[in-house]
Amino acid sequence: MTRTFLPTAPFLVLDESAAAMDGERTELMLGFLVTCGFPQTLLVTHEGISESVADNLITI
Repeated sequence: MTRTFLPTAPFLVLDESAAAMDGERTELMLGFLVTCGFPQTLLVTHEGISESVADNLITI
């Protein structure tokens, strides 16, 4: 949606985007995010698997 409404935005923000997904679907979503082409993605999540695609991790 960011590319649709803000086509020149260099980032994507997702908040609990995998909240209702099983593990397999979460993995597919993360793979898709990697290929989207955003130079920066902020992903707020409780899913531990998300760490596997992170360049930087902030734990609160």
